[in-house]
Amino acid sequence: MAKIMIYVVGYRLDDHYPIIDAARVALFGDHKPANVVLGVASLSPGYLIEVDAVAVVDA
Repeated sequence: MAKIMIYVVGYRLDDHYPIIDAARVALFGDHKPANVVLGVASLSPGYLIEVDAVAVVDA
């Protein structure tokens, strides 16, 4: 189980979503985790994207 929250400065659905979706497929394959994509005005100086991830791994 995994959940990711993606914060993008100046998020534009048509421009950014295909890039984000391709990155998720590269990382997770066919299993797409629950996710939230949130447009923000700014992040830490110079950052354009931030990802917060939570995962549960069987021991």
